[in-house]
Amino acid sequence: MQIKCDKKVNFTPNQFYESKELYLDGAEKILSVQAFARTTSIESLNGEVRVGYLLTIRALYLNQDGMVEKREESYDLTSSLRANVNANSFALVNTTVIGVEYHGSQNLKVRVMVEQKGCYIQNCNFEPIENPSLCYKKKSTNIKSICPLRNTEFVVDKNEKCNFNVGQMLCADTILSVKSVSIATDICEIEGIATIYFSHINEGELKGQSLSFPFSYELLSEGIKAGDVASITLLPISTTLNVTELDSGVELDVQILVEAKGYFEQKSEVEYAIDAYSKEYELALTNGEVVMEDDGCNFASKERFSATLPLDEITDAVEIISIGVPWVGASNVSAKPTITIDGVICSEIILKRESGEYARVLAEIPYSFDLKEDSTCSSDIDARLDIIELSARIRFGATLEIAGEVSVTVSGSSEKVVYYLEKAESIGERIKNDAVISVYLVGEGETLFDCAKALQSDEEELLALNPELDLPLKEGDKVLLYRPL
Repeated sequence: MQIKCDKKVNFTPNQFYESKELYLDGAEKILSVQAFARTTSIESLNGEVRVGYLLTIRALYLNQDGMVEKREESYDLTSSLRANVNANSFALVNTTVIGVEYHGSQNLKVRVMVEQKGCYIQNCNFEPIENPSLCYKKKSTNIKSICPLRNTEFVVDKNEKCNFNVGQMLCADTILSVKSVSIATDICEIEGIATIYFSHINEGELKGQSLSFPFSYELLSEGIKAGDVASITLLPISTTLNVTELDSGVELDVQILVEAKGYFEQKSEVEYAIDAYSKEYELALTNGEVVMEDDGCNFASKERFSATLPLDEITDAVEIISIGVPWVGASNVSAKPTITIDGVICSEIILKRESGEYARVLAEIPYSFDLKEDSTCSSDIDARLDIIELSARIRFGATLEIAGEVSVTVSGSSEKVVYYLEKAESIGERIKNDAVISVYLVGEGETLFDCAKALQSDEEELLALNPELDLPLKEGDKVLLYRPL
């Protein structure tokens, strides 16, 4: 019988540039350029995974009349990742933007750095020998089966009263963070946090706000059961804000269309043959080996970060107009001696100067988190950072003080090699031992199977003839076999 098991393998992160041009009619000054990307399709082929993704570029700018305008373009694009996969392989790929560069005004040229990360499931099946006429020495091990979750879309609703005014809405974008996933039979209960960053025009001025709130969702997941481990990614597809004016402030009606995707892992114990013999025949044994995933790690934590950044060539900043959607500009993970994640978190911040002019600042906040010392992760380590909040304030007109919180999810594994008995072929009859009594002296590390194999008997018979034996056997024990005349 074939033993089925799986191993999760991370793709080598793929980073590349996409260059686009936006025509901004009448643009006098660029205030903000942001880019967003998300995976829309994944197709496994022989030797590669083809990824479809949507890239959106947005520009806010001042026109010739000093009014703020918005231009946004989206592009359906494709890329590929090389991997040891075939057409039936399950793969999961996340596409994100980790850098944006631009120049020009009316003919705005934008270069976006895109990163694609993810994993695929590699099959590690093996088939030990099965023959009821043979005597076997067996061993057990834990195996892992990895099953894809059905991609699901759902809507997060929120109604919130706010003590500020909102004018003409320009754009709204969402970051989703998974706090926890609880497993029951056929259900994943997801607890998360949604943070919305939105820009609007209020009384002729550009303004930016953010809104953060918790949410939950029951994801139907056929086949999952308590004790399994699920890895789930939530992607915001669209965000809609409806504004109702109140006597004091506004009421915001929020709707976020969310896509959930991922996989779950099930562990089980299997027994397989590692040695065999026949009472009747001499055997030629063939061993096989398979590299499979051992117990690894899957944990999450919340981490704080902060930084003080100088405002290059700006000494008269008086107000933060808006904080753009933050993103992880770079990330590295290592496992020795602790699991350490370091990199840069970025955000585009628009300031107002004493002259009343807007100024754009790209804040790059370095971080380094030491997460765990006793982790069993040793290979295929992946870390995902979801930004929960980001705040900033101006100091002395020339410095930004920035602080925030992220949710860090780490997954990884270690490998083990399983050696098993793959084939046993008869190479002739065994020479019979005609002695009435045979005595076997147990050697170091030997088991009752080794004694039975040497005595051309079986374990049950030896236990019946040697009731005084204590298992496991010790070096120097004597095992007797009595043969009828």
